[in-house]
Amino acid sequence: MNIKRSGGIAAIALVGALALASCAANEGGTDTPAESTLSGNLVGAGSSAQGSAQEAWIAAFQTANPEVTVTYDPTGSGASLPNSRAARERMQDLRQDRRFRYISLFKNHGGPAGATLEHPHSQLIALPIVPAFVLEEIEGARRHFAQKERCVFCDILRQEVAAGSRVILENADMLAIAPYAPRFPFETWIVPRRHRSRFEEAPPHEYESLARLLKALLLRVNRALESPSYNLIVHTSPFSEDTSDFYHWHLELMPRLTKVAGFEWGTGLYINPTSPEEAARVLRDARV
Repeated sequence: MNIKRSGGIAAIALVGALALASCAANEGGTDTPAESTLSGNLVGAGSSAQGSAQEAWIAAFQTANPEVTVTYDPTGSGASLPNSRAARERMQDLRQDRRFRYISLFKNHGGPAGATLEHPHSQLIALPIVPAFVLEEIEGARRHFAQKERCVFCDILRQEVAAGSRVILENADMLAIAPYAPRFPFETWIVPRRHRSRFEEAPPHEYESLARLLKALLLRVNRALESPSYNLIVHTSPFSEDTSDFYHWHLELMPRLTKVAGFEWGTGLYINPTSPEEAARVLRDARV
């Protein structure tokens, strides 16, 4: 399903590969309740993916919201184009609220990945703190910059392009790689070639390139791995700090092929039976 809204911030935007579900009560006002601003999900269409039910709901929704364009993807594959522009506009709007320091934008696809709704959807959650995991990644990037005077992600891009063995897909603006030390089998990063710390500040043509690459990647994942559940997460800079010199926004895709169990929870270490080189080869060779 794909919902787009022209002008202003979308109250609800759902898209296939990165369907954003966000709620903006009192559009145009500034006194939106925090719980409404933080997150939201589209309800009322029902959890069934049956075409007739979805089409009937779409017709009713379209009648009530003529400024919104709705389309329906009956495959439910999650491999259609993401509405990154809607996410960007929502994030830029929430940055003006001083209560918030970080936005988490993610997609859980399939029950094992934590999805609670059958239709493709994603979630955008604004937080009053910067999560420890995010701080750890930023501090690592900061240390690398202090030592090398270069962005660690830009260095990774140069090394991966030179090596070639872990590159899965690429276009003029984006590179999809199997990272050197992945936590999970077939973990994949999509990294923009141009250095930029914040997802919401990327130019429009980069969102288009991201959409094309992400769709191609998900089609290969679905073919090679028999349509697994997965988590897709946008890593971006907090609002509260200028990280433009050393941090680099990117996406991380993690198919749910193994389980996180006692060893992982107890140590913070991960057992991965698939090398990144093998994962990249399998996805490159997948016929779509």
